[in-house]
Amino acid sequence: MKKSLSLLLTLVLLVLPAACGQPKAAGPLQVLVDVEFAGGYRNVDASALCDNLLFNLSLMEGAPQDVEFQYLPKEGEEREAALAHLRTELLSGKGPDLLLCCTEFPIGDAQALFRFPEQAMDRKIFLPLDPYIEKARFMEWDKLVPAVMEAGRTEEGQELLPLAFTLPVTCYRQSQVQHQPSQSMTYAEMEQGGPALFAASIPPGANSFTALSSYFTTLADWQAEELTFTEEELLAWLLEAREKLEQLYPQSGENGQAKDTPPFFQFSLQLNYLEDLSAMTTTFYEDPFDGIDTGEEPLTFVPLYSRDGGYVATVTCFGAVNRNSARPEDAFFILDYLLSAEGQRSSFTGRFTQACAWPVYQGICSQELPGPGRYYTLDENIAALGTLLDNLAGARFASALDKEIWNLDVALGQNDYAKSQGKPFQTPEKLAEEAYRTMKMMVAES
Repeated sequence: MKKSLSLLLTLVLLVLPAACGQPKAAGPLQVLVDVEFAGGYRNVDASALCDNLLFNLSLMEGAPQDVEFQYLPKEGEEREAALAHLRTELLSGKGPDLLLCCTEFPIGDAQALFRFPEQAMDRKIFLPLDPYIEKARFMEWDKLVPAVMEAGRTEEGQELLPLAFTLPVTCYRQSQVQHQPSQSMTYAEMEQGGPALFAASIPPGANSFTALSSYFTTLADWQAEELTFTEEELLAWLLEAREKLEQLYPQSGENGQAKDTPPFFQFSLQLNYLEDLSAMTTTFYEDPFDGIDTGEEPLTFVPLYSRDGGYVATVTCFGAVNRNSARPEDAFFILDYLLSAEGQRSSFTGRFTQACAWPVYQGICSQELPGPGRYYTLDENIAALGTLLDNLAGARFASALDKEIWNLDVALGQNDYAKSQGKPFQTPEKLAEEAYRTMKMMVAES
């Protein structure tokens, strides 16, 4: 039976309660949707997606009736002010009932609401959801990528529910390259594994999202409030990656690629790889897929292994229920739907997976279960992706540390160019020192 839902579009700074220390009273179900600031090629208005989400929910018996969506400004001083205000509200036990948030986007200036989601869980902001998950009506927990979902678990139970994730991969024709994903292979072993693995050991040079930071299994020890790598290790890794890129693409190579390397393309796992102009690649030659027909050819997926062994995924979007919500069942109802097969294929999910992530529901984008936008690939490729995800060493949330590593790599490239043009430049060591100092402060203050 269809049920009507009212949509009240409001500004965060106007709707959040001003009183401090008072219990949160029941009222309209307040849902914060903060996905517009994050990356992607399409600047879709989140309010239009929420209209569609409300329509889908209206078809379900028991859906919450009075849903009030809130949106943060996408950029600039208005966003900074709204973030500061909402963070204070949440820490004081107020704020929206449900939070649907993208994590820090490495390629962009705007901050995420939760720059370090793992630390936010320690602050008792989110409601443990295990009792609700046990009674879920729509989601199929065993169909969600286990290692990715584990990232949102604490000693109290599941607090954050990842909605999408990514990881850097290199794709070859299955007929030319075979690779069994390993939970123990190290980066050092990968780069010694022959031309195909050597090529895959070099992070994508264009829009690599979290590829560079994926070299480190973890970025911080939050209990000790310390980074898990030294300043020297970080700089050595970034310089090594740049040097290898030149080795892989010598001038004598066909299409600018080394002659003994089979055709390949690289990208951060995302829905757009199914389209012929969207792969994240290491070079800018005419055919970004190097002749590979992603719609017709079975692929081999090679992950970027970490220095410590195995490979990790990065959560790019998640949902959570406010620990102080007066309507936790209604808030979870929406999360329950979004993690179902239907919800993971919806246009709402498509907004934050289109060009930067992949749904957490396994099997999405097969011919039987086309993804958001009706994207699908060969079932052989979905099976290969399933094997890849089954062997993940773990997952973590994208954070401000990923962004700083990305920014340091960009600064190193700009510095090299300035030097080549006879313009003022800094030493790589100086740039690394500044970036590392910033990251240390972030971890200590988070």
